[in-house]
Amino acid sequence: MLRRLRALARNLPAGLAGDVRGVHQARVASRRLRDTVPVVAAATRDEKSRKKQRTLKRLTRALGTVREMDVALAMLGERPLAGASPRPAVELVRARLNGERASRRRLMVERVAAIDFEKLARRVREAARAAAMSGRETAWRGALARRLARRATLLRGAIEAAGALYEPEALHKVRIAVKKLRYALELADETGAAPARAEVVVLKTMQDTLGRLHDLQVLRAHVRAIAAGPTRRQAVSVDALDTVGRAMEDESRALHARYMAVVPRLRELWHHVARTLVPSVRTSAMGTARPRPLKMMLQRARAERRIVPSPESRVPSPES
Repeated sequence: MLRRLRALARNLPAGLAGDVRGVHQARVASRRLRDTVPVVAAATRDEKSRKKQRTLKRLTRALGTVREMDVALAMLGERPLAGASPRPAVELVRARLNGERASRRRLMVERVAAIDFEKLARRVREAARAAAMSGRETAWRGALARRLARRATLLRGAIEAAGALYEPEALHKVRIAVKKLRYALELADETGAAPARAEVVVLKTMQDTLGRLHDLQVLRAHVRAIAAGPTRRQAVSVDALDTVGRAMEDESRALHARYMAVVPRLRELWHHVARTLVPSVRTSAMGTARPRPLKMMLQRARAERRIVPSPESRVPSPES
């Protein structure tokens, strides 16, 4: 838990300063910390865990909008998209994305500055210390088992709802379900509640595939917006923008085919989680197995006192 908080503190200042990798790493750390909070809270009956989750969710969302633009800009410069599309059209899309990113970054900094990081860090450290001393191993393992079961069910439902059709919104729901199950399995593996490294690798690969497909859809929406507006007459033709869009559509179809090829493996995976891993975690919760204690997961509750920089001293100006 504290390791994830440290990762957030380490990457957030760089992200707020405009660093692409910093935004991504800070967002991932906030999301992983969000996943850990309710499991740890089960060991302490922490009544403030929902407040911590809401604060972290605000942070994740604030970082997410900028991250979306960072990915779109990176994709725009890749081959074969850049090589197959007319350069004026690509540059027009790039200009739009840069403008949108600048606007979103200003909003991100404002939203992050409104969060009391010292208070958040203090509450996370307090929860970690309380959980380490609680001795309630059964409670947090039971909470983790229930979380795994729910998320395996969520993935199953999303896969079945998506079917075999290329439907971006349904596939995006599969991606979200994959991501949620992956984070829960990471926690199970890190704590020793259940070995899940192989499953995490499969889900990470599929998350990347579906994530790229979603990012292509976001990029295509910006291309369509340019094509529909008056700006197109000043720079490029509609045909040139259509060429950009077709290149994205071709890759999207290829990614969907890759997803369909892995669907049988995903079905096997959620069966394995539901029928093997969840019962294993529940068994450890009943005391018939002895995985690593919670103290090891919490990465030593006596971590440094000032884990997160104060907003006043570390949050840069949106114009910096």
